[in-house]
Amino acid sequence: MDRKEFQKLLRRYRKGLCTPQEEALVEVWFKSMESAEVDPLNPSEKAKIKETTWSKVYDYITDSKEERLTRRIMLPTMESGYRTISAIAATVLLLILSFVFLTTGFKKHGEQHAELHVIKRNIFNNTDKIMKVYLPDSSVVLLQPKSTIAFSNPFRNSQRIVVLEGEAFFSISRDTLRPFLVNTNEVVTKVLGTSFNVSAFLNDDNVTVAVKTGKVSVLTRKDKHAVEPYQETILTPNQKITYSKSKKIMSRAIIDEPLPIVSAEVVKRMHFEAAPVKKIFEALEQVYGIDIEFDEHRFSCSLTTSIAGGSIYNRLDMICKAINAQYVVHEDRIVITGSGCTHSTNLP
Repeated sequence: MDRKEFQKLLRRYRKGLCTPQEEALVEVWFKSMESAEVDPLNPSEKAKIKETTWSKVYDYITDSKEERLTRRIMLPTMESGYRTISAIAATVLLLILSFVFLTTGFKKHGEQHAELHVIKRNIFNNTDKIMKVYLPDSSVVLLQPKSTIAFSNPFRNSQRIVVLEGEAFFSISRDTLRPFLVNTNEVVTKVLGTSFNVSAFLNDDNVTVAVKTGKVSVLTRKDKHAVEPYQETILTPNQKITYSKSKKIMSRAIIDEPLPIVSAEVVKRMHFEAAPVKKIFEALEQVYGIDIEFDEHRFSCSLTTSIAGGSIYNRLDMICKAINAQYVVHEDRIVITGSGCTHSTNLP
C-alpha cells in the first residue's frame, strides 16, 4: 500500500465505502495522529521523512514472510529530536502492524492460512481438439479449441476462482467450504460441486451457462440503470441461461439435449401398465428434473409404456400423439396442450 493507495482508502472512508477491516486500519491511523504532540517541520524536512517512511512501509508489506522476520525496520532519525519524528514513526509502525493484521489475520471460524508459493497458470488451447485440464483441487476442465483458462496454483484463500475466455465443460470436486467460481467478466458462475458448461467467447455477444448435474448460481449484469447491478439465477440440471452482453438481458431455457439425472437402473424400472398419464408425466419430471405442465382433468386417459429408450422429446412425441396433445418448451418447462383423452392406449 503506497501513499496514493492510502489516500484513496481515506477518501473511501470519508464516503462510507470502506469494509470493516479498512475502517479499522484508518481509525488506528487517526488515533495515532490525534495522540501525538507534533512540532512543526519545514517543508523539505517533512518531504524527506514522508519519502523515507512510506518507502519502509512499502518494503515491509512486499517482503516475504522470512524477510519480514529478519528485516529491521529503520525509521528516519534527525538530530533535532523533534517529537514529530516519533509521531510519524509510531504511525508507520501502526500502519505496518494493521496492514499485516488485515492481510494475514481475520481467520474466520478458526481457519488457518499458510503462505504458499502461488503460480499463475494461463492455458490456451490452440489445437483443434478438446484439451483436458486438471485444476489444483482435482477438478477437471474440458477446454474447447481457441479457449483460454487462467487460475492460481494452488487456489488462493477460501475460494477457487478461474477466469475463462471461450468455452469449457467443468466437472468440479465438491468442497462445501470453498465455492468454485468461473469468471467471464460479464457472467460469474458459482458452485460447490457439480458439472456444467460455460461458453463465453470474446467476440460473441451471448454467454451461455448450461448445467449437467448439481446446482449452479449465476450472476449476470443488469442494465446500468437498475437499482441492483447484478441478477442471481439458480440453475438445476438440464437448465441453461443465455446472457446478452450488449442488451444486458438474460433468458432461461432447457438445454438442447436433456439427460437423465437418475441412474440407468432407475429408468429401466419405470414401466407402466394402464397407468394414468399423470403418473407418466411425473416419472418424466423425476428422470429429467424438468417441470411438465398439463391439465390432468382434460388428460384423464391411461397408457401402457416405459420411460427407457430415446430422449425425453422422443418419448413426449409418442405420448402426445396417443393422447391428442401437443407440447411446447417454454423457458425452463414443458407445457402440454390439446383436446384431451379418456381412453387407454398401449405404447412401445
